[in-house]
Amino acid sequence: MVTENRQRIYDVLGNLKSAGAITASAAGGEVFDTGGGYTDGVMVTNISACEVDTGDELYTIALQGTNTAAFGGADIVDICMFQLGDATQLTGDEDLTTGVIITPFCNNFLGTLYRYLRVYCTIAGTIATGINYSCFLSK
Repeated sequence: MVTENRQRIYDVLGNLKSAGAITASAAGGEVFDTGGGYTDGVMVTNISACEVDTGDELYTIALQGTNTAAFGGADIVDICMFQLGDATQLTGDEDLTTGVIITPFCNNFLGTLYRYLRVYCTIAGTIATGINYSCFLSK
């Protein structure tokens, strides 16, 4: 059996979102500057709470890239993403809620290197308490 080491190096410079609940779609608040070169690693997301009370909640957490520091341009792309929430909104038959998700990424997407990276959570459904998560980049 192969097991993955779920401990990753944390550096404050790779922080994309500190822990805190959100109830509407929002960016994590921090932007990582790759310096313009090729970058790969993992996005470590720790979900401590995820509401699925009404049966229609869907949370999509994406690592986004752009070449505009303020993320104000039209070139924002979702480099990688995953979904959580109520089973009726997902492919499987189980609610996906809390835990640590490690997602590999690289900033070369369809032949374009994206310099700036951020995490963005899109929320759909009937939301009361929402989702509480933190997220950082690591190797």
